[in-house]
Amino acid sequence: DWGIEGDFSADNDPSYRTIVADGIKTPILQTGRSGGLPTVGEGVYRKWVEVDGADCHFLELDGVMWQSTVYVNGVKVGGCHFGYKSYEVDISDYVVRHQKNLIAVHAVVFPDCSRWYAGAGLYRNIRLVSKPRQHIAYNGVCIRTTYLDDALAIVHIRADIVNGNGYTATVTSPDGRTFTAQTDDD
Repeated sequence: DWGIEGDFSADNDPSYRTIVADGIKTPILQTGRSGGLPTVGEGVYRKWVEVDGADCHFLELDGVMWQSTVYVNGVKVGGCHFGYKSYEVDISDYVVRHQKNLIAVHAVVFPDCSRWYAGAGLYRNIRLVSKPRQHIAYNGVCIRTTYLDDALAIVHIRADIVNGNGYTATVTSPDGRTFTAQTDDD
């Protein structure tokens, strides 16, 4: 498993703030905004994984605070400069199938770069996902209902297909009826 270390302390997040809602009109020293978590610094998280023989392998990172870089077997393969979003990294060309591979995530947090989550490092899941050559892109499905009443629903489905350009969508209603639509356009 991934791990963290660091002292929890009010000294980790001091700031001078004016809190009008509390009747404070001039800035005073406030602490505890982060719950005492360490909020500045850097860390490297490492994990050994073995991948199967699938065509494509991806890491899906749900949350790394703040600026992250991903390495596979010592080679930089991707990253993200923003801590409040999930992202995917294609590691297919960097892993050795059926052997142990070292995944490393380097996270750096600079002073005053937090708006909501005031921690540092990994704060959500990381998944190793294996896919065939033709697959749905990361976050590649959009479903929109444009009309709905007791008798009719109009639903628009869009899927971004990698290495392909057609798909079949099947929707099942709450009463078990199925509706299927097929497209061959991209």
